[in-house]
Amino acid sequence: MRSQIGWPQAGPLGSTAAPQGTLALGAPVADSGGQRQTQQRVYSGSWSQEQVLVFHSTAVYLKSVTTRLGSGGFVNEQTCTPSHPLKVIVLPLKVGNSWSDQATCDGRTVAVHGSVLRTETRSVGGTRVETDVVEIKTTQTGNGYNISIDLTMWIAPKYGLSVHSTTTGTGTASGFAFNENLTEDLIRLTPDP
Repeated sequence: MRSQIGWPQAGPLGSTAAPQGTLALGAPVADSGGQRQTQQRVYSGSWSQEQVLVFHSTAVYLKSVTTRLGSGGFVNEQTCTPSHPLKVIVLPLKVGNSWSDQATCDGRTVAVHGSVLRTETRSVGGTRVETDVVEIKTTQTGNGYNISIDLTMWIAPKYGLSVHSTTTGTGTASGFAFNENLTEDLIRLTPDP
């Protein structure tokens, strides 16, 4: 369970995050020498995202991401499966580390630039948690897209979870103005009963 505030807007499609959303973590399965996990975030009845990640000892890779926005007969669902799994985080997390990767997806070029900025202690459900603050800047260009997204995550290595994150995004998608602003906080470190 997460607390959240924010919205995406892509042309006529938009949504507002409900005060609480869900994070569902699928069971890890072996994949290419690592562990593949599906993570689904539900922000509201009309906004969700599903990521397929592969965890290796040296990095985390994004295999695909599906975003759903809209409701009723007006739902836009887009899946991006990069030409190769994108390196989104380098492990172990160490202040000063940085990385970049680039792939293509549906005629777009997707570029990722990440870095570990600092360490910080946060509180999750009354428990003090040590985190690494990771910034990931992503751009999507080509085929009608010109989007920039800045994601900052406070990752707790002990739990393997992002306990706080902020996302801002701007640009155009298929000719429509695109804006996103989202803040998420993990409410507790244990699964829902």
